[in-house]
Amino acid sequence: MKLKPKLLIFVSLQILIIQGLSTSLYAAEIKGRVVNTVDSQPLPFAQVIYSSGKRGTSSNIDGWFSIPDTVRFMHLSYIGFHSINVSREKLQKGELIIRMIPMENEVLPVTGSTKDNAGLRIMKRVVENRGKNDPEKYNSYQYTSFQKFSLAPISLMTKVPHDTSLRVINQPFVGNALFSMETLSRKKMLQPDHKNEEIISAKVTGERKEPYLLLANQIQDLPVNAEFFTILDHSYLSPVSQYALIKYYFAVTDTFLNAGNDTVFTIRFNPKKRKSPIGLNGVMQINSHGYAVQSLMAERPLADKKVSALSIQQQYDLLPDGKWFPGEQITIVRFTLKSAANKDSVKRNRVRINNEFEAINRTSYYQREINLPLKPEDFPKYKVTINPNLRESAEKTIDSLQHEPFVKKDTIANPSPESISEANDLITKSKLIRLLAEGKIPVGYFNINYDRLFSYNLYEGIKLGVGAESNRRLSRYFTVGGYVTYGLKDKSVRQGEWFDIYPKGYYDFRVHLGYRDMNMEFGEPEFLEKKSLLNPEFFRSLLIENMYATQRFSLGVEVMPFQELNTYLFTDISNNSARQTNPFLVQHIFSPFNLVRAGLSLRYAPGITFIKDPDMMIENTTPKSDWFLNVIQGMNVFQGEYQYTKIEFKGKFHFQLSSKSMTSITLRAGHISDHGPITEYFNGYGSYVSAFSLIAQNSFTTMRQNEFGAADYSSIFLRHDLGLWFLSSGHKFNPDFVLAQNLGFGSLGNSNRILFGLNDFRKGYYESGFEINNILRMEFLSWGLGIYYRYGPYSLPNFGDNFAYKFGFIFKL
Repeated sequence: MKLKPKLLIFVSLQILIIQGLSTSLYAAEIKGRVVNTVDSQPLPFAQVIYSSGKRGTSSNIDGWFSIPDTVRFMHLSYIGFHSINVSREKLQKGELIIRMIPMENEVLPVTGSTKDNAGLRIMKRVVENRGKNDPEKYNSYQYTSFQKFSLAPISLMTKVPHDTSLRVINQPFVGNALFSMETLSRKKMLQPDHKNEEIISAKVTGERKEPYLLLANQIQDLPVNAEFFTILDHSYLSPVSQYALIKYYFAVTDTFLNAGNDTVFTIRFNPKKRKSPIGLNGVMQINSHGYAVQSLMAERPLADKKVSALSIQQQYDLLPDGKWFPGEQITIVRFTLKSAANKDSVKRNRVRINNEFEAINRTSYYQREINLPLKPEDFPKYKVTINPNLRESAEKTIDSLQHEPFVKKDTIANPSPESISEANDLITKSKLIRLLAEGKIPVGYFNINYDRLFSYNLYEGIKLGVGAESNRRLSRYFTVGGYVTYGLKDKSVRQGEWFDIYPKGYYDFRVHLGYRDMNMEFGEPEFLEKKSLLNPEFFRSLLIENMYATQRFSLGVEVMPFQELNTYLFTDISNNSARQTNPFLVQHIFSPFNLVRAGLSLRYAPGITFIKDPDMMIENTTPKSDWFLNVIQGMNVFQGEYQYTKIEFKGKFHFQLSSKSMTSITLRAGHISDHGPITEYFNGYGSYVSAFSLIAQNSFTTMRQNEFGAADYSSIFLRHDLGLWFLSSGHKFNPDFVLAQNLGFGSLGNSNRILFGLNDFRKGYYESGFEINNILRMEFLSWGLGIYYRYGPYSLPNFGDNFAYKFGFIFKL
């Protein structure tokens, strides 16, 4: 059958159109990679111009780029390197490896006046738009990420010629890393505060030390849009911040038009002065589409010995819906750990050794979606969860990700529950260290309470005993425990038993039934916080001189309705008595009495997140502040002898006045109505027991034990850590200098003063102090000294008695 001419023409045109569309959709490209000719390391974000109209592109974080195969030439430029031209003939040979030669002379820093210039004008627009380009400000997002963290001594790295730039730090490891972690996770967010990270798979190799875990978490994701970010106790001023507009020099060095007809500005930057806050040197590319950061390279050079060397590379991509999102991030930190070697065989003295380490973290982002129709009910209660189908989920996710850094032989396609658990600890605090800090040693199906084996306070003296409770290896749904102790000084036997039920199998819902025979301090606070060696405030419990005995039956329900709020509703019945074993107890004698109480304890910790783990409540992020409230009602029921209301409050928060200093404030206040027992009235919270004794933070260090009492009180404890602003970290002596100011007011009321024979501090109690901490550092333990002075209406007649000399130790993980 013959085709009609018109039909033949129509078919031919359709074929030509389809071929044309196919050609345009699948146009051939020239791929290339830009590397350093000295060490063959990739040069990220190199500028590639391929037309006389300054059409161009830039290499990605691995140095790769692609351009149309129709171009006739190519011009490449990179800060600190000689520019290079590539001819049409060379372009036609296919994939290119372009080697650029470093300049012999050092690149001079950017200088200029504080007056307006092109670079500063552009950066002002970047700062104005950073909220619009910040993924954390989007309504919602979802993505999959792969993170790899490695830590190795510098001695394991490839030897290269001396160079003060961080191009040296980009050298790969040779041999095994000291520590390595890989995590594959899926994250999602919905405003205002719904977040979840699901751990799909993880892998850990090497030494699992707590500092490594914390460093891995610290450099995982550095926010370019924040004012400051902190690494290894140093705060760096982001070049993309409001403050940077007056603290940095900016200069436009080049521009080009990309395929979307957006202008891309290359801007160099460096701090105006090498003073606090710590500034960075580097280059960024700003895209005129939303005036967003397209790429960023920043460093703190090795030549600056005062702080750790730091290199940051960040790449951002414009998604199809016109929003920017991270694509790749690499952070490299070089730092020094000081340690004491064995004694020298000749000089017989310990030699200080500086061990240099390098940490590298790379995060790749995949399957990025923003402004999704997510709902609050799409988010589990815990912000970090573990996928229950580890192997199946990991394999499916890995198969869906196609990207050069993600190779199966280097990742986690075959996870195990143990590997997941270990890697999960890297994102959080170590479970074992937390248990030890809380006085527990896991042994099989039980946790041994070692603080029951041996403990101490000034009233009971050395206290020996045994205590244990079942752990989650026995059952997720209940724990049973008990203890027996004997105080060598007060010569009393104390014992207790308890049974806790966890209906959901997790620690966020607990029903408690218990009996405890114990000694308690007069006016002892009962906030919803655990006593821990990690908190120096609880060292005060070692210094208690005056205690009474209580045999208490208790019933309570603890519920965490959401992560930032913990509640405990309780009732208890107790018999209380005291033995006259010291002058205070002789002077304030009371007959045994029964007490029936009901109460509510609250803890609100904004910013805190927990990992959903059946073994314990693991803090994934520390709270921005911590607030506690107790409301207790004494009742004349079931032979209770006192009816009263007691309210007590405590708040803790901290903030930075500069990039290195830290100010911490603790607030305390309380009220108790009349007709309460002496044991329930507040003490002054003093911790002085002798002229030279252990320091307990956030207490009155010059106030004697039970020197004052109060029915209504308020106090503030302020600590300002000066940081090392006048001693660089290059010194062998690295102390922390702390200024402290404590003040409080407390009133008993005239009737209670007469009834109990106590003094109050209604005129105001004042003391100031100075501490030098971190004088001696041993692994996780830091030692220090301090001196405090008492003054004001309650200063003592003898001038020397107003001083308190303190020593202390702090656990630093």
